[in-house]
Amino acid sequence: AGLVDEVSVLVHPQLIGGRSPSSFLIADDLGSGEEAVGAELMAVERLDDLVWLRYRLSSPDKGP
Repeated sequence: AGLVDEVSVLVHPQLIGGRSPSSFLIADDLGSGEEAVGAELMAVERLDDLVWLRYRLSSPDKGP
């Protein structure tokens, strides 16, 4: 896909808040869905109270 070809997302059963919004993805706003990076779910695993999601990324012009 590019520099990053896989993303792991851990869903943890805690809510954390604050006054200023932040994001782990910082980029210019997308104009359309054509510029979005596609993601294909590869695996789901439960680790005690966590859920581990693994995604394979694809470039916007190639698809998954």
